[in-house]
Amino acid sequence: MNAAVTSPMPNMARTRWVCQGRTAWVGTVTAADSGRRLLVAVDDGETADTAPPRLPASPTDPLSGAGDPNDSVRSRRRAEVVTRGMLGPDSVSTRPGQTGPVRDAYGTDRRSPLLPGLRCVHADLHNHTRLSDGQGDPRRLFGSLREAGLDVAAVTDHANLASQLGRPGGVPLASALHGISPADWQLLREIADAGDEHGRFVAIRGFEWSHPLLGHVNVWDSPGFTHPRWPGAGDMRRFWDWVATPEAGGALASFNHPGGRGTVLRFAGFTFREELGRRLIGLEMFNKSDDYLLAVDAKGVSPLVQCLAAGWRPGLLGVTDEHGSDWGHPDRKGRTGLYVDELSRAGVATALQARRCFASRVKGMRLAATLGGVPMGGELGRRRPDEAHQRRSLSLAVDLDLGPLARGMELSVQLLRPSSTVPSVEEVARVRSGAAPSTVEVPVHDEPWLVLRICDPVASPEPGSTGAYAHLGRSIAYASPWYLEPATRAAA
Repeated sequence: MNAAVTSPMPNMARTRWVCQGRTAWVGTVTAADSGRRLLVAVDDGETADTAPPRLPASPTDPLSGAGDPNDSVRSRRRAEVVTRGMLGPDSVSTRPGQTGPVRDAYGTDRRSPLLPGLRCVHADLHNHTRLSDGQGDPRRLFGSLREAGLDVAAVTDHANLASQLGRPGGVPLASALHGISPADWQLLREIADAGDEHGRFVAIRGFEWSHPLLGHVNVWDSPGFTHPRWPGAGDMRRFWDWVATPEAGGALASFNHPGGRGTVLRFAGFTFREELGRRLIGLEMFNKSDDYLLAVDAKGVSPLVQCLAAGWRPGLLGVTDEHGSDWGHPDRKGRTGLYVDELSRAGVATALQARRCFASRVKGMRLAATLGGVPMGGELGRRRPDEAHQRRSLSLAVDLDLGPLARGMELSVQLLRPSSTVPSVEEVARVRSGAAPSTVEVPVHDEPWLVLRICDPVASPEPGSTGAYAHLGRSIAYASPWYLEPATRAAA
């Protein structure tokens, strides 16, 4: 650690840290609007030595410190909590004539050369308040998430078996049993509308349909809400019937923590509804700090394999599923990167419907990828019959940036392919964070889907990893799959 007497931000307590090849100013400031003390880290652009930065190898978490105070800073990477606009413009829109970087709250350029005309925004689409089983005041939720550097956020309190009780005589029975009531639903609309600011921050009202056996499903931006009626498996059909009604409007939905809490029956085996194939836009890969790729069922089947084999064609999401009162601030939890053409509810919905998204558990991460020129989440299309026996390879391009303090860090690029249980995995490249996009040729057969996985190769793998997964490091991101078929044909 090297102390200094001046810094780019003179009105704050600060220290100059050397972080494995980069130097940064680290200190605290007080937010003018909330009075919160905020930790800020800003890369000063100097090179202290030539060793590229790496995440510390930890037996429990790739983003945790390893005893050295520099590891603690390196694990944070850049500003963990930065007031909007401190490191870049408050809006994701490009100003007329602007050619330089358009940076997010963590110092990462929002633009990728692989997806021209779009901007990467950071979203957390799964949060709870004390209206169900959370701890915080719902009126503080969007302010906390915006202060933490998010661009898009949703409140998704539980709609469960207790929701039908409502508030008889003004007594909040539903909330006491962790379910929202109609009065709560109205309040959440008012809170979301007040928190939404076109071009600067998107606030979305949603709910989490929460069945004790079938699982939990998030629904966003619907006019009404529904809740489970009975503990039995028939409720999955009733739920999908409701999603198809006008009361749901054009709402979008996602499968939550698949293979985890409350998913004994795994959404009735991910039963596919063709008419809703385009509106089920998400499968949570990161929930809290957990990776659900290897959360296998009794038969050893990954939820990713089961969901996609059923016919669904979701994008892949990361969420905090926050139940505390410091929404957006805790480290090492999931979040979603979205590529939007405008920062609005409509722009976010368009990006989700196009599956232009990736799951991450690193704040401020930008990931973009194309396969054969097709963006992640897109459809590749099968070969013509006369090409069926020809070998095919496509160009995989990857653009990856974890922010200024991780510049040069080596990462493992992997491809997941279908199997009957757990996806097969192979490393196809090593790339460095913040470098120009890397390109590699990969063989492509007539698999129904392919998924890009990014790992820290020096970190310990997920607990329970076996086979190739035990030797490929710890996951930090998943891009939405490339599909050979759309949802409307996949289940045929």
